[in-house]
Amino acid sequence: MDTVFTALAVSSAVILAAWYLSGAFVTPVERMENISIQICVGVSGDAPGLEHTVSGLLWLLENGTMPGEIVICDRGMGETARLTAQAIARGEKLVHFGSLDFNGAGQGTD
Repeated sequence: MDTVFTALAVSSAVILAAWYLSGAFVTPVERMENISIQICVGVSGDAPGLEHTVSGLLWLLENGTMPGEIVICDRGMGETARLTAQAIARGEKLVHFGSLDFNGAGQGTD
């Protein structure tokens, strides 16, 4: 029984280390001085997957895989999507609701 537990613990540690290292290898963007990145999530219609999409992007931002901030851009979104976007933006400091200003930052209503 101890052998099984030890093997399970060692294999879990190896998998965790490989997962962590793979994240370091696939980091697409390096943080650079005087450069900011805004990710525009263009939303139209009701967009039932908006929360899931933003959650995935937030995971990349928060774990350091990708630097930047998220701007949920209104591309003709429905009222439900608009309310969802506004709620997400109020609850997350890296998420803004509005439009992208290509001279700098998100211009939003959050």
